[in-house]
Amino acid sequence: MPQRSSRLHKDLRAIGAAFKTLAYHFERIAPLLGEQEDVKVTDRTSGTKVMPPTLTPARLRALRLHGKYIGTIRRLKPSQRAKVKKIRAAQGVQAAIAYASRMAPHATEVPGRAAINNDTRPRRKRRFSAQQRAAMKLQGKYMGALRGLKPRQRSKLKKIRAAKGINAAIRAAG
Repeated sequence: MPQRSSRLHKDLRAIGAAFKTLAYHFERIAPLLGEQEDVKVTDRTSGTKVMPPTLTPARLRALRLHGKYIGTIRRLKPSQRAKVKKIRAAQGVQAAIAYASRMAPHATEVPGRAAINNDTRPRRKRRFSAQQRAAMKLQGKYMGALRGLKPRQRSKLKKIRAAKGINAAIRAAG
């Protein structure tokens, strides 16, 4: 299937090039046929890369402000967002950002986004006994052994674990 689409793509490009060539030649013979000399059938610069327009400082400031507004409103609850949107409509973007920032400590957490969760409390490090740590290590080895197996082999390993224990299952897998 990919060969067919690439062949089609090549053919379409060839047809496009042929049309450009035809347009170029018609443009050259138009004066000879009695047409006006300033007839322009095609623009030869169409193949050049067009640079995007540069942003004015005012537009750049507006985009940054909008980004700040969106970033602030994203971490709010729907009811809080509605309040912020009303404030934006009445008083403007700056006031809406200020109001949303004041509500930010009460904002809901966004999973996987530590920077905007605003939770800087130190977390208590969980302590494990030597026995718990050894059990976790064995569980990790067992899961690693199961990972590359096919479903039928997996079920055999699970039966071995249920009957003889996790060590026997790890030995049987490896």
